[in-house]
Amino acid sequence: MKVEEFQIKKLRITEVDRLDPIEVFVDEMSSTAGKITINCYGESWTAFWPAMGERGLVNFFKAGNNEYLIGYLDSSLQRKTEDWDAYKQQLKARCDKLNSENKEAMLDAIDDMDEERLAEELRISPPDEFDCREILLDSGELQYSNTTLLPDDIEISALFVEPMDIPKQDHHKFVYLSRIIDAVKAAL
Repeated sequence: MKVEEFQIKKLRITEVDRLDPIEVFVDEMSSTAGKITINCYGESWTAFWPAMGERGLVNFFKAGNNEYLIGYLDSSLQRKTEDWDAYKQQLKARCDKLNSENKEAMLDAIDDMDEERLAEELRISPPDEFDCREILLDSGELQYSNTTLLPDDIEISALFVEPMDIPKQDHHKFVYLSRIIDAVKAAL
């Protein structure tokens, strides 16, 4: 058995605005390979680069684009996510354009819309292939039996006649990790 001893650089970064203490472990395996581990508030991210030129891990990391670094630190983290509040605002704007005596009930239903169910339905099939009315009715006071509060299917479907992209926003976890990376870059 062969045992090798290496020196790992450890940093503890504190007093960063709106971030808990950050611990960083930098393992410069060679001038062309290295590994970094970042811990913050019980979460950890590790990335390994087997080939990064002759500049060393610290310089490589400091020069790296945050989106690129996040791709290595957490490959499952998507930069963008659906912005359901903006989507509801778009639906409300369409609803305002409708000439309907039940407009207020429709606006209330949009406010109470089950975002997770809507997201699932939109991923499974395009909006014109599922029952928008069912989703709008699946909330708080508006029960399936109380269909008179809402216009008939045709009027509700009118909200979805024209295709409407779901707005995107930066994922809060992506923004969080990007802020941590900025602090690490400043400390290195």
